[in-house]
Amino acid sequence: MRLFGIDNIIAEVLPQDKEREVSELQKQGKKVAFVGDGINDSPALVKSDVRNCDRFRNRYCNRIS
Repeated sequence: MRLFGIDNIIAEVLPQDKEREVSELQKQGKKVAFVGDGINDSPALVKSDVRNCDRFRNRYCNRIS
């Protein structure tokens, strides 16, 4: 992932902790990209600097963007 300038990948985070993880990274001055399905990670998607949501398979993504 260094090709894209991605230094760190965080995965397998519980739904209730996703937004907190995004906030912590942003407090460190980092730009955060978040990929999700929009079902249980909408708050983290909204808070992130760059987001990707699979809107073709999920109607929740339309409400986020």
